[in-house]
Amino acid sequence: MRSSAKAIQIGIIALGALLFIATAVKSQGPAAQAEPVWEYLSVTGSLTNSATRTGAFSRSYTSSAAICLMTTQGCQQEPITISVGENSSGGEALASAIAQVGAEGWELTTSSELETGRIMYFKRLKSNSR
Repeated sequence: MRSSAKAIQIGIIALGALLFIATAVKSQGPAAQAEPVWEYLSVTGSLTNSATRTGAFSRSYTSSAAICLMTTQGCQQEPITISVGENSSGGEALASAIAQVGAEGWELTTSSELETGRIMYFKRLKSNSR
């Protein structure tokens, strides 16, 4: 789990660095029409389920993912955890998170495989009401 957390941190830092460079370069150019302002978020999750022993011969299974809305103050994280059956194929929480951000108008920009799952980056135009 630590390797996925480290990969998430590296991804967020890399994205932040790119945004910083883009902003610095843009601010040095001539004033032009108002450029669109984007919001960014990431969805990270595992394609396998976690098992927890609930008794001598029983276990419960969960699928986990996280949505991270990137702000100037850092990551506003929303964990997603779904109880699943023993024979589930895995990735239910990841699929749920993707469906949620898609319904909110987020567009997938890139995706990377991690050792323990997947991280996906999304963007959408920022409106004045948000």
